[in-house]
Amino acid sequence: MTKSTNNTGFKLLEAFMRLERKREATFTRTTDGCGIYRAHFSGTDRYYFDFGPCGPRTGWEQFDTRQDGSYFGIWVNPDCRLILTFAEGDVSLETCIFERIFKERLAEMAGFYGDPPPAFTVIDRDGSVTEVYDVRPT
Repeated sequence: MTKSTNNTGFKLLEAFMRLERKREATFTRTTDGCGIYRAHFSGTDRYYFDFGPCGPRTGWEQFDTRQDGSYFGIWVNPDCRLILTFAEGDVSLETCIFERIFKERLAEMAGFYGDPPPAFTVIDRDGSVTEVYDVRPT
C-alpha cells in the first residue's frame, strides 16, 4: 500500500465519519459486516471526485460503466477496500473489511453494470475501428 493510497482512501473515510457524527451522513452495516456511509452533496458532479479525492495518483481507480456521465460514477480503492458511488449528488462509501468480500462486490458490480464501455476508439488508417478498454479493478 503506497502512502498516497493509504492517506487518500482513509482521509475520505474519515470525512464521512465526521459527516455522520454531525448527522449529515448515515451509516449502515450490511449482513456480511461491511459498512456503508451515505450523504448528499448538492451542486456537485462526478468531476469533483475525478479530479479531487479519487483523481490520479490517489490509489483510486475508476470502475467504468456505460452509465458514466457528469451525474454518475464509481471509484474503487483496492488497497483500502473502499467503493465510492456518486449518483446525482448522492454519495455512498462502502467499506469492505475482508478482501474476499471486496472482490465479491466487484464481481457483483461487473455483473450488474455489464461490460465496460471503450475508454477510447481509434479509426485506423484503413478505416477500421479499434476500441481500447481500460482494465476494471477486480
